[in-house]
Amino acid sequence: GLLAQAQQGLGNYSQAFELYQRANDVLFETHAGTMHSLRSMYAPESLQTLHDFFAERSPIEQSNTRNDQKSPVFLVGFPRSGTTLLDQILSSHSQIVVLEEKENLEDFYMRFPATPERLAELMSCPAEQLQGYRDTYWRRIEDEVDLGDDRVVVDKLPLNTILLPYIRQLFPAAKIVFALRDPRDVVFSCFQQRFGMNQAMFQFLKLETAVSYYDQVMSLARLYKDQLSIPMHLIRYESVINDFDTQLKGILEFLGLPWEDGVRDYQSTARKRRISTPSAQDVTRPLYATSIGKWQHYRQQIGDHFEPLQKWVEYWGYASPK
Repeated sequence: GLLAQAQQGLGNYSQAFELYQRANDVLFETHAGTMHSLRSMYAPESLQTLHDFFAERSPIEQSNTRNDQKSPVFLVGFPRSGTTLLDQILSSHSQIVVLEEKENLEDFYMRFPATPERLAELMSCPAEQLQGYRDTYWRRIEDEVDLGDDRVVVDKLPLNTILLPYIRQLFPAAKIVFALRDPRDVVFSCFQQRFGMNQAMFQFLKLETAVSYYDQVMSLARLYKDQLSIPMHLIRYESVINDFDTQLKGILEFLGLPWEDGVRDYQSTARKRRISTPSAQDVTRPLYATSIGKWQHYRQQIGDHFEPLQKWVEYWGYASPK
């Protein structure tokens, strides 16, 4: 993997691709037995069950009832979509605290795993039981960070996209910030990374399963948005790079917060924090556009693997390759 990065830096893309693939093959052989025997919330089978269950339900009307319960903001999307960059930027605002990639909803989704029976229970869960899970959530958060009275909590975990029905049940008034990036750049970047292994990251070891997994997650996001009446603020990685102030003002307005010039100095924030994602070094640098369209260096090696992504390229409004 390190050799692949070096060859990529030299512009030797064919050699880099071969090395990325060899590194992933080693990881695949190492973890295949364990991953194929698991059934976690991140397993493709679980995502299919979630899609089947909610596709068959009638749409839920958006509630106009005032909800006075404290709610976090959830920063979701797909891995490698710019969520770590947004994390550092938002963390530079004096009224925001960002929780970085921890499964703070684990107790809740473990109680209601992705089976039709448990999902039916989730959607009819009594109010007092939901309150117990909310209390558990906030106790966990308060053990980690100083919340204060006026700080907005942003719970950042890209694949919480999968859990949007759980989030809606637990925090009906929660705001959702949905990070977007060109699907082709996203999937190829996932293929290049050496993540800690779980059933989601295991899908990224081969291009075909990475593409399939992206399709599953985004199909869920589209379904949830329609069926669950979940309002989302979409933020594009490319737009943040090219029009920083406008995009950040849009997010802060969505969160009901004033502009602060300090968000422009997010690199200083990043240098002071321990960042556990592969983007740790990238977010300490000034904004750069070299990662936009990087997948095109590998078009020959990718071949037709990305054809299933074309519908998402069009759906999210990204230009087709020339």
